[in-house]
Amino acid sequence: MGGICGALTFSGVDISLQTISDSASYRGNLKEFTDTWETGQLKLGVQQPALQRGPHRTELLTRNHLTVAWYGFLYAEDTDTEVKRDTNPAETVLAVFAEKGTAALNELRGQFACAIWNAESRTLCLFIDPLGVKTLNFSQKNRDLVFASEASSLLAAIDHPSLSQKAMGMWACNAYDQRISMWNEIKGLGPGSFLTCDRCEVNVQTYYRWQFNGYVYFKSPEDYAAYFRETFFKYVSDSIPENQSVASYLSGGMDSTSIAAAVSSVLKERGERLTTFTYRFNTLRACDEWPRAKEASLFMGATPFYVQAENYWLYRDRLGGVQKENPFLSWNMLDQEIFSRLSNLGIRSLFSGHGGDNLFTGAMVPYFLAAGIATRPIQYGRPFLQMTKAERLSITRAFYRYLFSPVIPRPCKELARYLFKKTPRKPKWFNRGVYDQLGLRYILFRDHPNLALGPFEQKRREFAVCEHWGILRAVHYLERLAAPFDIEVLHPWLDTRMIDLALSIPPHIFHHKMTPKYFIRKAMEGYLPKQLLQHNQKPLLRSFYYYGCKKEEMFIRSHLENGWLEKNGWLSSGKCFKDMLDRYYAGGEESLAIFIFPLNLELWLKSFQKR
Repeated sequence: MGGICGALTFSGVDISLQTISDSASYRGNLKEFTDTWETGQLKLGVQQPALQRGPHRTELLTRNHLTVAWYGFLYAEDTDTEVKRDTNPAETVLAVFAEKGTAALNELRGQFACAIWNAESRTLCLFIDPLGVKTLNFSQKNRDLVFASEASSLLAAIDHPSLSQKAMGMWACNAYDQRISMWNEIKGLGPGSFLTCDRCEVNVQTYYRWQFNGYVYFKSPEDYAAYFRETFFKYVSDSIPENQSVASYLSGGMDSTSIAAAVSSVLKERGERLTTFTYRFNTLRACDEWPRAKEASLFMGATPFYVQAENYWLYRDRLGGVQKENPFLSWNMLDQEIFSRLSNLGIRSLFSGHGGDNLFTGAMVPYFLAAGIATRPIQYGRPFLQMTKAERLSITRAFYRYLFSPVIPRPCKELARYLFKKTPRKPKWFNRGVYDQLGLRYILFRDHPNLALGPFEQKRREFAVCEHWGILRAVHYLERLAAPFDIEVLHPWLDTRMIDLALSIPPHIFHHKMTPKYFIRKAMEGYLPKQLLQHNQKPLLRSFYYYGCKKEEMFIRSHLENGWLEKNGWLSSGKCFKDMLDRYYAGGEESLAIFIFPLNLELWLKSFQKR
């Protein structure tokens, strides 16, 4: 897997990088560099796997007065840095950094976390990739700065860490921000950000600036599809490792199957074969992804296999189910079984489809519809009604969401919420006073830009890049869970070039012939079966959550009732959790398990207290 860590000290305290790396030993063995002078000391380390596979590289290099600790990869043949597949990315970063300094960061494209030490100026620079796929956390105390790839690793360097109530509030509201850790003393770098430390002065800035380069225009949707297919396949091929067995996850939807089709096509040219896996449900047929995934796998010439998901219910692992830094749905036993089987098959890289929905549907749909209805009301009337029906919205609510909300200035929305006592994104069970006291109103609402406040193209980009809390949570969770099995998880959709590709296509193409992701389906003709290309919905897992929670009903009730949230006054009423659970279990398998995230928070707090 790999990772980086380090410490810059001026107080004379000796911080052991070995102790920091031991808490995440699955990332690799520590390789260390030390620079000592009269008033301070710099320790820089990388956790390097015994064998470096796939596109990721973990390197510790010194050239002249610069030393770099690098984890990740750069895209091959990048237009700015001219990176080649066989080029050491750490060497490339050192070269451009020596020439341009921090101004060079916006030229780097890839997935990475990096630290660069300038021995001449005694300056440390930390930075991560533009989309935040990799993580880098830091803690500052007095005159010392310590950092590591994982927040929990830094606990070894902190005497008395205290839990962050703001982070717990975000967790309970189903929100995720890698800049806010579970501890007050530890912070994280955000996507496209860098930190500089010069003589104890720490400064965090954003280096990634996206610019809209205009739309590409073709005569027909078929030409758009051909353009997308050619460029998409090229970008996916950049992340495929050589001389290594790879696998891809299939959900039955277009995002993951498109990635798998592109990977399989490249592997066929090499004389290799892709392995695909999916979940199978014998009882909960509405959740079953196997039939479609198997059909797609055989069509593309891949080897499919499945895991019987019903053998791994949601909370079977009890208190062991929640990641320390990453509040995710507690079904990691199922994912661990998958990684174990992949490892036994010799698989060392796994492709996922995370991020595709953010580019082509999801939060961007209202903005496409608003722009379309304003210019072509008849053409966009049908998708408007389709979305209204799919989301089970009233006509009044649908008109507001798809027509008025995208163009109403944000200050007007804030005023209306204040007058009508509406709190954005606040769960009903959450005590409003505590919610406001923690500042969650502003944290959870800040990454929701408004079309009226800027150019349409810029707002499309902001939704594609910023609106992916849940995506990054899943990405960081999977990377950490796969590491002990020596597997790298790759996310081709989370690529700045993919964003440029998606946003170069005019909005009306997204709803051509009233079919979601039409041009992607058109691009995949001949690579995926027709039945899948014509199918608009993938299986939902609500039934799996419901029956898993039903199976563990007594366990869930005992942990939610009289728990930390109740004792600390975070509930809107004394019986709100009981009422919520009663409604959920009475509602059947179509109910939304809105209590899962506060439950996970309760479980994490109990497991943390037992340490």
